[in-house]
Amino acid sequence: MTRQSLTIYQGDDFGAIVTVNNEDGTPADISTYTAQAQIRRGAADVDPVVAAQFTATVESPVINLTLTHDQTLLLTGTYVWDLQLVSAGGVITTIMTGPVRTSAEVTRAA
Repeated sequence: MTRQSLTIYQGDDFGAIVTVNNEDGTPADISTYTAQAQIRRGAADVDPVVAAQFTATVESPVINLTLTHDQTLLLTGTYVWDLQLVSAGGVITTIMTGPVRTSAEVTRAA
């Protein structure tokens, strides 16, 4: 599992590209997998509220993660996130995790 920090500017659209490699460094074939990623206040958060759900699309060996500006507008402070691959058989593997820092927006629509 890889640790990766995210910095998200409040009110902006956000996008990230994750390339999945095998242990030997070659591109992984994840064409039969789906991906899911969420942002929450804490990893073992007793409050089950998801602060943001990424749209995650798999284009093997790449996963595209996006959040809309409406989603990031609601984010303030610090969070945690992770990215999971789900096999066709339902096996879940977390491949990336880390902190999320948000920066408050300055410019707002009039």
